[in-house]
Amino acid sequence: MTGRFYLRLLIVAVLMLDAGAARAHLASDSYLRLEPTAGGPLKGQWDIALRDLDAVVGLDADGDGAITWGELRTKRQAVERYALGHLGLANAGGSCALDPTELLVDYHAGLAYAVIRFDAACPAGAGPLKLNYRLLFDVDPTHRGLLTIVGPSGVETAILSPGAAQATIDTAEHSLAGESRRFLLFGFDHILLGYDHLLFIAVLLITASLRRADGRNWAPIDGLARVILETFKVLTAFTLATRRP
Repeated sequence: MTGRFYLRLLIVAVLMLDAGAARAHLASDSYLRLEPTAGGPLKGQWDIALRDLDAVVGLDADGDGAITWGELRTKRQAVERYALGHLGLANAGGSCALDPTELLVDYHAGLAYAVIRFDAACPAGAGPLKLNYRLLFDVDPTHRGLLTIVGPSGVETAILSPGAAQATIDTAEHSLAGESRRFLLFGFDHILLGYDHLLFIAVLLITASLRRADGRNWAPIDGLARVILETFKVLTAFTLATRRP
């Protein structure tokens, strides 16, 4: 194949990626953190993407495509009612009362998230806590919830999906290898959920297999080892460039 063929293939992939960015489904996720406190209610923080909340609650009042802090604050009660209404916490003694305490905004991977802080008052001394997560599953079955439990014995993590919407919260020790494996699997799942991710990786792989032949034309690199090395260099540079401080 000629260098011109590879260049055309690269242009097509870039155009597909640009078009996909405008209309492709972005993988939906939320970040739920729970932290037991000594002699008090369990503290919770739930980061939910504004784009997801807009789809179910309607945050963009003026329809200009941009959600402002004022629009989010106006819908605070609706947002908290929707979110906490799709989260269940209970133990053997009964259900926990979820009480929202603060509403903020944060960013994950450049996207704006509503930060809902809340207290969970649970019956005392009634064993492990059962969690039931139902956020957005009825409108988006690809949604995933990233759960973090900060307990006396360390940090416990889980990935919540329609097929795994329940979790048991305890203080048992969990191995680092097991937690790393779960998040590695989530990373693969997250990439495969959106074709925009796959197209981006394809662009990287195409560029990594090309070189400037005479300063003007592109030509394929000879040798698999060299292509693998160039791919590693591109991916490493991208990772370092996008790493948040």
